[in-house]
Amino acid sequence: MEEKSRCLLGQGSADGASVVFNREQVGIPGDFTHYAVPRTLVPYSRGHLYYHEGLSLQECVLPCLTVELKAQAKKVALPELQLSYRQGKTDKITQRRPVLDLAWPSLNLFGDDYDIEVAVEAVDSKGNVVGWVGSGQTVNPATQGVRIRPSQVTSFRALSENL
Repeated sequence: MEEKSRCLLGQGSADGASVVFNREQVGIPGDFTHYAVPRTLVPYSRGHLYYHEGLSLQECVLPCLTVELKAQAKKVALPELQLSYRQGKTDKITQRRPVLDLAWPSLNLFGDDYDIEVAVEAVDSKGNVVGWVGSGQTVNPATQGVRIRPSQVTSFRALSENL
């Protein structure tokens, strides 16, 4: 069980002091089953008072950028991202926390000073998410997106419940 001042992440059940949700209900990826929050305006720290005073700007506004690439007169090949496991030596993942490599062959579409953030999820034939980004130096902890620049290869740990 990981204890935070505003929530608990782990496995447990609701009681008079806590409301408990399944991880999937709140959309938080991770190695835990439940997300618990206090029923009142208090923290999970004994002896400390806590009053939230409503949502802060970063909790209620999610910036979104949409880029639409328009076709030019001459055809330009868009960059393709390449995802591999064990340098492509196998196509079968047999562990729950594999390290994957994401490569972006350079096309210099946005220039070398820019990076992009890519959402990576493994989906089964029924459309169910069965794997997602775990951790790594290039993983944005707020969005779980993987950041990558042209002509680079980045590695990140993936998580799965269904292996």
